[in-house]
Amino acid sequence: MIPDISPPIGVWTDVYLATGITPGTRLLIQNKSPIKALVWEGASPPPIIGGDSRHGFELTNNGDTSKSTAGIAGCWVLYYESGYVANGRLCVQEYLP
Repeated sequence: MIPDISPPIGVWTDVYLATGITPGTRLLIQNKSPIKALVWEGASPPPIIGGDSRHGFELTNNGDTSKSTAGIAGCWVLYYESGYVANGRLCVQEYLP
């Protein structure tokens, strides 16, 4: 079974660090929470936290999946809605097309 990770709401979380998957590995990420999440590919998290400035990010809703690019330096996720739960829930695994 693939373990889930539970990123906190309102904080960019390094997906590679949270999962122990080697950076640069292509990822398949499924949002298993009822709240929306942003996915960002880059060596460091972006300076914004969502809201109306969501351009350039992949948006995942409950049950949606997102695939990262091969060889990326970092992959970050941000749950930006609040009021539902304290943490999000993601299933992350290596993606082999």
